[in-house]
Amino acid sequence: MEREINLSAYTYLAPQAEGGSWYPQSFVAPVEQNQPYLDNALATIDALMAELEQRGIAPQQIVLGGFSQGACLALEYAARRGEQLGGVLALSGALITLKHGGDLAGTPIFMGVAPDDAHIPLERFQASAALLEQLGAKVDARVYPGLGHAVNPDELDTARELMKAVGGL
Repeated sequence: MEREINLSAYTYLAPQAEGGSWYPQSFVAPVEQNQPYLDNALATIDALMAELEQRGIAPQQIVLGGFSQGACLALEYAARRGEQLGGVLALSGALITLKHGGDLAGTPIFMGVAPDDAHIPLERFQASAALLEQLGAKVDARVYPGLGHAVNPDELDTARELMKAVGGL
């Protein structure tokens, strides 16, 4: 029998991109074309992380997540930070850049995409998953035929399980 999840055990922070977009071009465009927006978006996450850490919440208790641009941003931030987090949930996303160092030290990362997603090339998704594994993450990368640029129940169930594991529930 599945245990009831106590949602009060979690705090959800959902920063909003100014104008509804974190950066103006596709995530696979040259990085310069998405500046200074990309740096500002990463700084937003960094400021939230610093505030959480000041409140006594360790990075290993934090799960970054997002859909589409938010997924790309969460992955990029985790890879650039280069240390263990509680987890990363990337729904229809991939790394923005493919040159990273650091040690993700077993950080669980869930990535989901459709092979025909109009915004996330499958090759970039696969290359991102491989690089994150090289950085020491435990990557669960799933391809969902016919999904398009959307989220499905399996992804939500997987996200819930990762959140429960990080929350010790």
